[in-house]
Amino acid sequence: MRVVERQLAIGLCGLSKSGKDYVAALLNTKRFGGFEIHNITDRILRPVAIVRNVPQDRDSLRRLLTKLDNIANEMLFTHVYNTKARRIVLPNVRLLSTIDFWKNKSGYQFYLGCVKASEQTRFRRYMAMKRDIDPTLSSIEQFRRTVDYKDLDVNELDRVLEREPDFVVENDHETDGLLALQLEKALREVVGLTAEFSRIVSTED
Repeated sequence: MRVVERQLAIGLCGLSKSGKDYVAALLNTKRFGGFEIHNITDRILRPVAIVRNVPQDRDSLRRLLTKLDNIANEMLFTHVYNTKARRIVLPNVRLLSTIDFWKNKSGYQFYLGCVKASEQTRFRRYMAMKRDIDPTLSSIEQFRRTVDYKDLDVNELDRVLEREPDFVVENDHETDGLLALQLEKALREVVGLTAEFSRIVSTED
């Protein structure tokens, strides 16, 4: 029997301000085995936008992602491959093609995680932002009609959220203790990792 380290990719989806980046940051810690964060916006979309002279606001980058589609997925995979990363987290899955791409990519086991937070929590986080905020927005109703509507309408996030995720974490808590416990449970029961997350292994006969 041979013990080998597994190559894992965890993709995170969720509505705006649900806390996907925060969950990715937790997975990046030593406690969870140091999953490397590979954000397609920073790694691929912004550099491409600079070359193509495309604005780098959120809406423009999302439209660019739709236009690139699987090209962006291939570019990100090439980047991951060159870094020789064995455990990665993709913090903002917005296309069905991204899910299918990584599920069918030889060498990596892909799991889709959905990060959820209440509308009230997400609205509070949005209002606390320092940039990329609509200064005319002042109520949850406006948040729902503008931010959530645009979030679901651009790319395929609405269809991504209709997919059955491999695990779900609730991110409404003021501290990360309960969130971390949810992640630990998901990594053990769904992803199948050992209790010692720094040793992500499987066995081969």
